[in-house]
Amino acid sequence: MYMKRFFVGGITLYMTLSACEKKAELNVPYEGDRIVVNSFIQPDSPVYIRVTKSVPVTVYSEDQFPTLSSAQVHLLENGNDVGVLQWQEIKGKGYFVSKRPAARGNRYTIKVANEGLTPVEASDTIPAVATITNAYAQRNANRVSFLLEDWEGVDNYYRIRLFKADEDAAALGIIRPKATVAYRLDPTYNTVFLAELTSSYYNTLLIGDSRFDGRKIQFVLQTQDVINDKYIIAEISALSESAYHYLQTAGSQGGITGLVVSEPTRVFSNVQNGYGIVAGINTRQLLLKVE
Repeated sequence: MYMKRFFVGGITLYMTLSACEKKAELNVPYEGDRIVVNSFIQPDSPVYIRVTKSVPVTVYSEDQFPTLSSAQVHLLENGNDVGVLQWQEIKGKGYFVSKRPAARGNRYTIKVANEGLTPVEASDTIPAVATITNAYAQRNANRVSFLLEDWEGVDNYYRIRLFKADEDAAALGIIRPKATVAYRLDPTYNTVFLAELTSSYYNTLLIGDSRFDGRKIQFVLQTQDVINDKYIIAEISALSESAYHYLQTAGSQGGITGLVVSEPTRVFSNVQNGYGIVAGINTRQLLLKVE
């Protein structure tokens, strides 16, 4: 079993319905132009900050959000300015990027000002990485299992995903996800998660530790299809509370396929006087050889 910790890049604000949904005419008042800041901060990686200007909800493409490339952006680590940020174009989108990597446990604050718009700021802390043991996947079956050791006395939040692996890379010990794997919590083994048990399969599970604070808890994931691959990647991300609420509300807004949504969901934001998310995330990927 190989483990990998990796960078999660700037994640754009969910302001639209997914492309496969039917569009509904929503009478949502526009609160005026504001700065939108998006940054998911991962340890051992530079901080990538996406800065745009808000648009009315009648605009359904994030590509139409004007990029504020001339904004004044400051990144603070535990209250200290980290210095000049570099401007980088990545896959057609612009980011302000720190020269040095972020570190777990530090508190990061992003302040942004731009002419004609109200200045904004947001802060968050990177959580500790999840402790995972006893992970396995069995060939010609449909279960992936692992043991999660939860930190006691603090509110912890997690995101769980499964991926098919690039087998050529995996043979060299390189973790390279290829496609998501749909799964659900196995109702036979996960009785502590009664509220999350469902007959439907999904690609992502977001969960807090209110029912297993400080305990070792076994997760048994039942995949939709039988596992015939040589390798499976289990990804467990520790989330800050802000990251959890953002991903939860963004998923509620954009995750219903084929439905007309009559009441829009307000996506969580911790950006003062603006929109977006600045949040800590600590992701671990485990490469499981299917036995």
